[in-house]
Amino acid sequence: MSMTIEALFPEKCNLFGDLFNVKYLQKCLPDARRVDTPLTGEPVFAGQRVDLVYLGPMSERSQEQVIAKLRPYRERLDQLIEEGAAFLLTGNAVEVFGRWIERENGERLQGLGLLPLTAKQDMMHRHNSVFLGQWQGQEVIGF
Repeated sequence: MSMTIEALFPEKCNLFGDLFNVKYLQKCLPDARRVDTPLTGEPVFAGQRVDLVYLGPMSERSQEQVIAKLRPYRERLDQLIEEGAAFLLTGNAVEVFGRWIERENGERLQGLGLLPLTAKQDMMHRHNSVFLGQWQGQEVIGF
């Protein structure tokens, strides 16, 4: 039986081209089945076992939408975690699974409460950089 990878909401959760993490996994696991679930769809994990749930980085507004979408599936997500399903949460996606996200005005956006963490938005002090280097004789770039 092949592995199932569910990529949640790729139309919203793909800042910096981060969805290429899933494409990389597909190259490493050519027999894996990839399912992309749009924000308007029902997650595959809701009705069947998936081996890996991927959620990529998103805007602050998208975090609100994603939390609202996933809230009805909170118990199922908790069950998957308990059963040992893997989750790849990149960038700020991990904040969705935390207790809350504190906005700059002090209001709290309640997360899913699946992880014992909190986050604080600081939108005016972001840092982005590009790295160009060498690894095993090949040029690599990171963002």
